[in-house]
Amino acid sequence: MPISLGGIYASLLPDHAAMSGADYIHKGLMDEAEAFLPDYDLVPEWNGSIMFASRGCIRRCGFCSVPKLEGRPSALKYSVKHLIYPGHPKSENCCDKRHHSRVILWDNNILGNPNWRALFDELQELGMVTDFNQGLDARLVTQEVAEKIAHMRMEVVRVAYDYHGIGPFVERAIKLLKEAGVSPRKIVSYTLFNYQDDPEDFFERVRDLLNWGAVCYPMRFEPLTSLEKNRFVSPRWERGELEMVASARRVIGYAGAFPAYEKLVEKFNRAKDFHDAFGLRERSKTKAPEFLREQDQDINGNLEKPRMHVARLHGSLDWREASTLRAEKHQLGE
Repeated sequence: MPISLGGIYASLLPDHAAMSGADYIHKGLMDEAEAFLPDYDLVPEWNGSIMFASRGCIRRCGFCSVPKLEGRPSALKYSVKHLIYPGHPKSENCCDKRHHSRVILWDNNILGNPNWRALFDELQELGMVTDFNQGLDARLVTQEVAEKIAHMRMEVVRVAYDYHGIGPFVERAIKLLKEAGVSPRKIVSYTLFNYQDDPEDFFERVRDLLNWGAVCYPMRFEPLTSLEKNRFVSPRWERGELEMVASARRVIGYAGAFPAYEKLVEKFNRAKDFHDAFGLRERSKTKAPEFLREQDQDINGNLEKPRMHVARLHGSLDWREASTLRAEKHQLGE
């Protein structure tokens, strides 16, 4: 039977994918698969229906793979009820199976498409927890958008602050969302770094977000043709500076993000520059006296080292965020 290989990897690196031994390399989308419902019976513990209500994007950001993979907006859907597993009670394909309680949309720029109002109204009517996982374009967040979001069940509202030029739009979007009743702690901004920026530029954008009351989630740039994760270092960055960001995310951040809690805002506002903001105090090398450690053993027993528990921002990291944190820890030898 002939073997076909497609997806993101095969579309971005078709020549490399051809060395896999596959008989056929498929680049881009497969139109006939767009309306298929994934076989969620394979993951019965999963509780969210993942879908696209559109493909493509109105923007052409140089760091993004979407223009190459999907192009301009297409495949617009004005209803997504049929993509909810196994069928929402208010939809036509309802049954007696356990219903998903979340809808996860992977649209790249849903607000840039004419179907956004119909979808927002339907999602509000369905009353399911909704996650626009790829983020909302802050430039397109209006008072109407903010008010509709405030009436939807959303645990997190994602935007992006990728470069200084869109700063005023991000600030306005956060302000509108807060005025509509969205808690600023629910507003998470992806923050690109290691691209065409430098450490000082990144520091200033993180500080902006903290002062606006939102949560900053750093996103390290990786070239689209990379074959090894976290190897690329931008000409304006040093590897040690990237490691400073990774360490700060774990030590002074939460679940890889920088929430706008008071002490962190104060730290960034006092900082003179990137190194002052992201620099961490060295850990004390002083060990506890032997008699104290023996006393702890007597009380607690010879406990095994507990497994590392990764705290989760708003209850869940997606697989890309979790793998990024794991890769950074491995790179630093932790």
